[in-house]
Amino acid sequence: MPGAAAYKTLVATNGDVEAPRNAAQCQYRRQKYLKNQKITCDEIKNLILLSYELNGFYKLLQLQPETSIVLMHDQMKQQFANLLTKTKEIIPLYYDTTFSLGEICFSKEFRFLTPILPLAILMHDSKRELVHERFVQIINHERPDLHKKSILVTDGENALKNAFQTDYPTMLQLRCWNHAIKDIKLAAKRYYYNDQENHVNDDDSVPKTKKEIIADVMDSITNLLRVSTRAESLAEFQNILQSWSIKFRKYMETYILPIIDEL
Repeated sequence: MPGAAAYKTLVATNGDVEAPRNAAQCQYRRQKYLKNQKITCDEIKNLILLSYELNGFYKLLQLQPETSIVLMHDQMKQQFANLLTKTKEIIPLYYDTTFSLGEICFSKEFRFLTPILPLAILMHDSKRELVHERFVQIINHERPDLHKKSILVTDGENALKNAFQTDYPTMLQLRCWNHAIKDIKLAAKRYYYNDQENHVNDDDSVPKTKKEIIADVMDSITNLLRVSTRAESLAEFQNILQSWSIKFRKYMETYILPIIDEL
């Protein structure tokens, strides 16, 4: 409970003389209590001691030369095994770096919808391919049959994609649309729009705003990606190619066209 909320609760009840008298004192009491719940004040020692208490949850605990921690609950692993056996549908597996904890990246591996089940977690302080190789090796050791009914959807991180290609060579890999569209939009803002170009609305001959121009570009790209086949995508790409600036066209040809099958 936040300090302010705790204080409001206390003032509404009868407290003794040692009860906190304001929000700051409530916050102090709360921090003191949380500190006392820690195993030690040494973060590394806490991590090691927790690995002994949570037996089986830690699949890898490496601190040097780089931090790499792999977590997987045995019950969740069994649930996933049951799903692979019983379902007839394709299971989408999602990987994404969720957030940073200081210098540590926290990544949830293998989340699939309806419902979302976190199969494994990777905590690491570098994005080197070696870290991801070790991670996928552990996944492969725990669930070597993962590829049978699953496809992998990633944010396009090459280190992870290469690691999966090594251990699960037959698993189909796709690119997350949210990440791809976000990257394309950033490139459009950087390369496509030119303040000196005269973009005009056909309806009223009023120059378009930058926001309207980028929205038009993204609409055309979204429609391009929604076509059914690669041949249709390439044909549509050629149709709108000439309307793009040279720099934006080069970006699309370099980074998007080679992975269009993954989109």
